[in-house]
Amino acid sequence: MKLDFERGIPKKCIHCKMKPERMVEKYGMGWMIFTVPQTNIMFMQCPNCNGIMGNTKALSNTLRLKKMREEESRKVIPANGGEVLKFGNN
Repeated sequence: MKLDFERGIPKKCIHCKMKPERMVEKYGMGWMIFTVPQTNIMFMQCPNCNGIMGNTKALSNTLRLKKMREEESRKVIPANGGEVLKFGNN
């Protein structure tokens, strides 16, 4: 399901089938709409089931790339220039 934010808000959550009117009654809020920084990816989250609706493939790709970048930046270069020191009989 592709969310088209120009056309308006979806009638109900695809996960728990809760309607926005009921969300407001129960939780005092409707859809939580998020945007991913530096991209045009938007998605919405249901307050009832925390289900995410929207361009989840683009979202998961963005999060995966972000995670990969963080792992790359965490790699430590050893002070000895990257030589592997062997101890014992390995």
